[in-house]
Amino acid sequence: MRGYYDNKIAEVRSGSTFEEFQVYDSAQQRVVDLLKRVADHLLGRAPDVLNNEFPFDNGKVLFLWSKPGFGKTHLLEAFINRVKAGNAKLLQRMVLSRGLFEFDYQTCDSPYGVPVVVIDDMFHDKQSVSDLHPVGELASFMKFVTDTYERRALAIVTSNFPLLKGGIVERIAQVDKGGRIVSRMKELLACSGEIKLTGKDFRAELAKRRKNDEFTL
Repeated sequence: MRGYYDNKIAEVRSGSTFEEFQVYDSAQQRVVDLLKRVADHLLGRAPDVLNNEFPFDNGKVLFLWSKPGFGKTHLLEAFINRVKAGNAKLLQRMVLSRGLFEFDYQTCDSPYGVPVVVIDDMFHDKQSVSDLHPVGELASFMKFVTDTYERRALAIVTSNFPLLKGGIVERIAQVDKGGRIVSRMKELLACSGEIKLTGKDFRAELAKRRKNDEFTL
């Protein structure tokens, strides 16, 4: 099977770890702990993931959202680095999509072809879910749901927008008149779910700390 042409796994920063992530509250810590457990679960099932085309019984989506700057990308990279440290071969069965993921599904109904799919910053170029176009972004998202469901993949996704209430799925419901995609999305979330990342805007906090620092290269 051909590899995904734009896999960004190699771009993951080695310094992005769970230990280096700044935790501001207990809810944020629960997200960190959850992603650690998911990484450790993959490591524990390494033989299945490496040797079986469909190692999982059902598809699952773990959807993490917040406003920009709360550390979503750091956590995704920390997840990947934890898996890499435990068994680097598992990265062969993982894809990191870090662009306009909708283009992947405009060119192919199943572009990734691996059991673990990580999508960073879904729809990052949009200002609101109302900007998602039915024949562009929404059509691609519906293909993503079908692909994840049928391939029984584990998908970990981050976005600046919520998924359910007031979010992407409500926008999907406006065009998915039969309700099939919305129903599948709820099933994919049943064993994982949607999580809002709380805390603080790390970039703003970093700017405060550096305000009086001397400029250096």
